[in-house]
Parts: sequence; C-alpha cells; structure tokens
Amino acid sequence: MEPIGGVAVMYSHNTFPSVAQALKCPMWLVPETYAEYERKGLDTLVEKPNSGHYRKYKETLEEYITFAQDLLLRTEVL
Repeated sequence: MEPIGGVAVMYSHNTFPSVAQALKCPMWLVPETYAEYERKGLDTLVEKPNSGHYRKYKETLEEYITFAQDLLLRTEVL
C-alpha cells in the first residue's frame, strides 16, 4: 500500500517543521509569521529563515492538502 498522500509530505521538508513549531504557525506561513515577529520586535527561538526557501515553505500548503485529501478518501472506506 502506498503511503497516505503518496510522497507529498515525505522527504521534503528538512527543518521546516521545527521552524514552524518555534514560530507556532503552519509551515506555509513561516515567511509571513517571521516577518510579523520582526515588525513587532518580538524575539524568536530561531534565526531568520533562508529567504531562498520561502517558495518551498509556501508549497507545503498544497502538499498537506494532497495528504489530507488522500487521508479523507481512505477513511471513507473504513
């Protein structure tokens, strides 16, 4: 059996989850959340994310939608 969502969320996010967890936001909102913290002068537990990865952070939304849709399809069968 193939993993839920195929490989949409497998092997692709490196340190993204830990950055998102430190900022208390979903991975796809990391760039905006970090910018908001900077504007408000709030300390973060992480260094500024590499701006070259901003596109990849945003792409995680579609990957998790794929995962969730496949999960829902599988639960309908139960």
